[in-house]
Amino acid sequence: MYSEFENELSPELFQQMKLVLLVSSRLILSGVSSDEFLQWAQHSLYTLAPDLFEGFDTEDIDKVAWLTALNLWNVAPQPGNHFKPLARAMPSRNTPCPCGSGLKYKQCCIHMPALQPFPSDIYWPVMAETMSKKQINALVKSHEIPPMGLAMIADYYADNADYSQIVKMLNPLFEGTASHLNHKHKGLLGTLYDSYEVHYKTDKKKKDLLERMSHHKNSVIRSEAWQYIAITQQEQGNDQNALHALTQAMRANPDNHEHALLELVLLVHSNRIEHAKQRASFWLHKLAHYEKQRPELIRQLRLAQTDPRAAVSSQNRVEQNSDDPHLAQLLEWIEAGKNTPIEQYSICNVDTQEEEEEFILDLQAHLLGLDLYEEEVDRIIDGVKQGKPLPETFIELYPDSKNNPLSTQNTLSDNNPMHNAITLLAPQDIRTLEMQWYGISPLEKPFSVQYEAPGGEEAWHDSADIQWLYFLKEHPQAINSLDILDDITTLIYMCPSNETFQDTMNHMKPLVERAERIIRQARIPANKTLPWIMQENRTALRLLVHNINLCTANGNQEGMVEKTQHHLRLNPEDNHGYRGMLINLYLQRGENQQALALARAYPEDILADILFGQVLAQYRLGDMLGAKAALKAANNELPLIAKYLLQATAKEPKISEYGITQGGKDQAWLYRNEMRESWLQTNGCMAWLKKRV
Repeated sequence: MYSEFENELSPELFQQMKLVLLVSSRLILSGVSSDEFLQWAQHSLYTLAPDLFEGFDTEDIDKVAWLTALNLWNVAPQPGNHFKPLARAMPSRNTPCPCGSGLKYKQCCIHMPALQPFPSDIYWPVMAETMSKKQINALVKSHEIPPMGLAMIADYYADNADYSQIVKMLNPLFEGTASHLNHKHKGLLGTLYDSYEVHYKTDKKKKDLLERMSHHKNSVIRSEAWQYIAITQQEQGNDQNALHALTQAMRANPDNHEHALLELVLLVHSNRIEHAKQRASFWLHKLAHYEKQRPELIRQLRLAQTDPRAAVSSQNRVEQNSDDPHLAQLLEWIEAGKNTPIEQYSICNVDTQEEEEEFILDLQAHLLGLDLYEEEVDRIIDGVKQGKPLPETFIELYPDSKNNPLSTQNTLSDNNPMHNAITLLAPQDIRTLEMQWYGISPLEKPFSVQYEAPGGEEAWHDSADIQWLYFLKEHPQAINSLDILDDITTLIYMCPSNETFQDTMNHMKPLVERAERIIRQARIPANKTLPWIMQENRTALRLLVHNINLCTANGNQEGMVEKTQHHLRLNPEDNHGYRGMLINLYLQRGENQQALALARAYPEDILADILFGQVLAQYRLGDMLGAKAALKAANNELPLIAKYLLQATAKEPKISEYGITQGGKDQAWLYRNEMRESWLQTNGCMAWLKKRV
């Protein structure tokens, strides 16, 4: 019944239990006897926490209430016993049953299934909330509160950012030689050290604390002090001093598994990779029995045997997310799903007539929403069917639909996005799972080519309903749904705990790489496309775009080229504009023929990268007439670009949060910043450009 406490309570039961613990802790602090406590609990538990009794028959309510009350009493810190529990023995067989049934115990509750005990530390967070700071400080000073209680109370104050109170509470314990401290107080030194860092402006107190504790009589406390000295030295860039301090920590407490990863970090930072591999093997052998308790540690040590740098990088990500339990749980789910076999998607040919009918219905709904007369709506739709331009209001609402797909030119052209269009169809079990996901997903799909979506940030709030996270835990096979992967990457993109763009992309990495494998495994024929204009294709294309961004964040130029090429083959319309990045990469790598071929694939393009990329490519290939004609066209469209390229220095203009101005100074400056070096490195090109402009 109480197994939920080891994992997560439902939001309702959590609030109910918090109330039970608050009320009962006040009773315990007032000094009630066990009989008085049990009598109160039997009469009040069902009212305060009805969800605790879910699944039990009505006639068993009193029995469950008594057994629950007994379990609460047996873990409650008793003020009269130095805040240690005073467990109450079970009744003898022939005494009246305490549940109040009137039967003997042997005829009643002795037959009830045993309820799992509450965690032994369950009361301490509410004790911190119930007792005054003055009362707690006095109890700590007189050594009344046991180490476990001290740690939980300190965590409560840390959660509330009350570092001043942590310092007042723990300082007396660490004064002088701190002779009362033993191995059970492990962790409190770190808590006080971290509080010093916030509370005091200088490092004097911190250094004095670590210096004194590094000579403590207890080896665990001494080891912890040396470990903090090692971390401090490492943060200051003194890797050799850090390794010396860590050696002292390991001598004091050689069995502390926390030393393993810190040693790997220090060896990697010192570029002692082979030594790191050897130490990883040593620690793996030493800590093999921790496989079940610390699976992440064992995984990192195994990885470090062959790739210490990757293991250290993985550890950094774990530490960065330790303060966000929801993100940590999501990353655990992602990690657990890495070895899940990929399911096979099938290819669906598009019914062009059906798509056109849906397009007309969308347009009709839009026009009716403008309060136009039906006759006017019919007139506009008839015009669109005949190939006339789409209404401006419709284009503003759907910027991905600038061209009328029903015009004769678009219908017959090979460039028509619907020409050879397909969609990907998930297996039936995945489609069933997606229908359930749609009911609990906390966010909508991103608008157009944006990466953020309504509901994405709110999903991470402490008060948020995390039913979506429960769903993922219960359905590990969801990792094979492109639609669900799309939503999860959006959630990660909008997670407030991400400190950098690279953090965001690295968290997405296993998901977007899996998505690409799913798409490639579908074996899309070379003459088929996934046009962005079709809503059902946006999930797959957005995931491929994230893969390009991942390569960009990690500086993987080969990956950027290969994945952008794949993306453009599937969606030649390139609604995200990655062709500009690709042509720049081609030119920076000296791949001029590829650059020219890409530019010619978009003959009416107005992107600066494509227009001026064609100029540079043709100049390098010796096609001076073609370069001259291309420059004339490019300069007519974007006259500021060449001027900015020719300037030795250029002041950065203000870049609008709403995007780049076509033909503006911001666009010219950005192109210059990205490509001027390539123009300068092309022999004679800048002199030729100056003469032509």
